[in-house]
Amino acid sequence: MPAKDATPHLAPGADANADTGTPDPPSSRAPNPRRKRGPGIVTPHACTECRRKRAKASACDGKTPCSRCEAHNHMDCAYEAPLRQSKDALRAELGQLRRQEDAARQVLTALGRTEASGLVMMRLWTGHSVGDVSSWLDETTRGGASDARPPPPAHPDSSPGCPGRSSVLWPSGEPANTTRAAASWTRVTSDPDLVEYLLALYFCWEYPTFASLSKEHYLRDFRAGTARYCSALLTNALLALASRLSSRPEVRAGDAVPAGEHFFGECRRLYLGDTHHYRLTTVQALGIMAIREASCGHVSASEYYAGQCMCLALEMGLDRVRSLETADEEDRQHRT
Repeated sequence: MPAKDATPHLAPGADANADTGTPDPPSSRAPNPRRKRGPGIVTPHACTECRRKRAKASACDGKTPCSRCEAHNHMDCAYEAPLRQSKDALRAELGQLRRQEDAARQVLTALGRTEASGLVMMRLWTGHSVGDVSSWLDETTRGGASDARPPPPAHPDSSPGCPGRSSVLWPSGEPANTTRAAASWTRVTSDPDLVEYLLALYFCWEYPTFASLSKEHYLRDFRAGTARYCSALLTNALLALASRLSSRPEVRAGDAVPAGEHFFGECRRLYLGDTHHYRLTTVQALGIMAIREASCGHVSASEYYAGQCMCLALEMGLDRVRSLETADEEDRQHRT
């Protein structure tokens, strides 16, 4: 009996190697186009349009516009740099934030100490950053002295030569006759440094949040001694309000009395003794007195002074828009 042929019968056109499992020689394999990347530049960061379309990295060549956007006529081809490139950038940013936090904590701690709070506050007033103040505190701690200066007094903010006062009141340079002018607007104190110090506190902390007057016009008449935009009533009202921001013993008569009560008592005396209230400075002073009483918790007194301020302003017509000629004419009538 003849032996059977072991070779399987193949259909015409079929590959003999497909059924036998014999691998093709390397030279006979067809190339896989998906595994090849065309020549060109591949950018590590694709443009916004390619990222939105989830295009392949090879489609965006880093040019402006890239090849894909140019082929699809996309005119808004733009690149956005990633915010965080690597873990090193994250570590550097974290370290910077920790240093800033340590500096802020050091400055806040120094503000809570009586012996250093005045000097720290003055440096912040004069525009020093928190980092600069923190570095200065480190040098002070290592050197055992405060910036090569003599030891501060018991109340450092009472120093007459504090650097922040002049920069707040007189940014362009302190005038020569401010000492005599400061003492002429109040009878409560004869210390011109105390007057200017309290005014600097007001214009530094209270004035930016609620401006009841023009700083430029007030300080100009305060220095010159003229009474158009400055008066004794207005000055004492500002000093009474600013005393709430100070810890100096000169402005505090006792724990049971609010700070600046002697200045406020002078305000009441001047207001009640004046028979002609139709002045702009009187309206401003009444508004300041209302704010001061509100800060002391005297609600009824604050409402009274606020009402007097509004009534006087309405009677003077300050709620109406007037031309310059009309305002000058009404000023002349009030003076006569």
